[in-house]
Amino acid sequence: MCFLANHGILLPKRQYGGPDKGELVWRRAGRDAVLRILRNPAYAGAYAYGRRRLDPARLVPGQPASGRVEMPLEEWDVLLPDVLPAYITFDDYQRNLARIADNRHTKDSIGSPRAGPALLAGLVKCGRCGYRATIQYPSWTICHASPHSYSCGAQTSAFAGAYCQSVAGDLLDAHVSEQVLAALTPAALELSLHAAGQLQDERVTQDRLWRLRIERAEHTADHARRAFHLVEPENRLVARQLEGDWEHALTDLAALREDYDRFTATLPIGLSDSEHTRIRALADNIPALWHAPATTDIHRKRIIRAVLTSVEFTVIGVSERVLITTTWAGGHHSRTEITRPVGATEQLSYYPQLVTRITEMTNEGLGALRIAHRLNAEGLHPPRLRGGQWQTSTLQAVISRLGLVNTHARNHGNRTPGHVLSEHQWRPSDLARELGMSRNLFNQWIRREWITAHREPGPAKRWIVTADPAEVDRLRQLRALPRGLRQRHLYLQQQNAPQATEGHHNGTTATG
Repeated sequence: MCFLANHGILLPKRQYGGPDKGELVWRRAGRDAVLRILRNPAYAGAYAYGRRRLDPARLVPGQPASGRVEMPLEEWDVLLPDVLPAYITFDDYQRNLARIADNRHTKDSIGSPRAGPALLAGLVKCGRCGYRATIQYPSWTICHASPHSYSCGAQTSAFAGAYCQSVAGDLLDAHVSEQVLAALTPAALELSLHAAGQLQDERVTQDRLWRLRIERAEHTADHARRAFHLVEPENRLVARQLEGDWEHALTDLAALREDYDRFTATLPIGLSDSEHTRIRALADNIPALWHAPATTDIHRKRIIRAVLTSVEFTVIGVSERVLITTTWAGGHHSRTEITRPVGATEQLSYYPQLVTRITEMTNEGLGALRIAHRLNAEGLHPPRLRGGQWQTSTLQAVISRLGLVNTHARNHGNRTPGHVLSEHQWRPSDLARELGMSRNLFNQWIRREWITAHREPGPAKRWIVTADPAEVDRLRQLRALPRGLRQRHLYLQQQNAPQATEGHHNGTTATG
């Protein structure tokens, strides 16, 4: 529709009523007209009967045209291929119907490519349950390293089951994009020739459409000329009207010819030698073309969908390892593995080896800085792999959680003694270890005021958490809830509801 509108191509329509009944008029291309052309089997040379049927449940009183529903091709009453002059083959017609069905955004189709950053939208499937993964766009992207993620929550939404798995979207997109570019590189020359042939065919088609429009305008002008010459001179009113129609037709013909001349000057029919050279140069450097600013996400999605059928991911346990199964258009499967960032060090698949190395180096008297350098050199990376390197502060937190004390490290000798804790007071690291959660998540709960904490006096100003056994049990129940803020907010509201109701009742009674 956009192509027809941008090039000024009109579509014919037969008048079925009114004073001009039976006349053929030309109108601007609309969405419904284009869909009727794409879905009409007559353009594929086939005769069909029973494409629409009457559904009594959808009848609307006073609207005779209501209640008509489109039937699938398998349920048509009559279908006779190759009995009419065809514009396209019947196989092309069926592929067009399949493409239209896939472009619908439903649970059973991949949907048309949109402008979102998720390059694998509609293609990603969960390797555990087989359901199509959904795209999650966080509302606070500043706190998230990845702008989107692919997650599977089908078991939770459909059966109230456990949350399945998720993976960072940019990691999966980058990995699959590298595979696609590697597959396209050997065919660079063929791709360039195919692209040049497509441009050539498109310009030839456009030139043919322009010539047909000019031919139709010439026929209209000639018809108006003959009608003017056939009128009797005594019928001056009729002659004046026919003369105006003739002048109007000649004006439209002249304007159309000028537009055609501008079109041929801007886009000649044949590609020049410089254009062929540019196309070959771009095809030789496909990665540069892929990352070019003029290449949009919609273009990348179309390229990926042309060579891939589906992408399945399976997270091994809760670790950082993710198995990727890529299904190509020809039916070939390729299996690879990527590493995703995780929230806690305990989720790492090599966590036992990491603990052993940290314990050995701590017993040797090495400080946190030297231990971090050695771990980075040995490839034992931290859980959040965006930076890929251990930092001294992060490693020191791990050492503290493990209960290791390095008396030989110089950075431990001058620490200021902390505040003496009273009963039911905790250090954040100790309570986080008791609840089985990471320190980062524990700090988020403190900021959201889900945990009662205050700063200790003095220059250190470290956090002190107040939690009696009942409060620890409440936090443990809160920790056991499924991931997501909504469930935990509801839990907190239920816990605070009796206290709020009791306080309101006491206040009302005192006022009375």
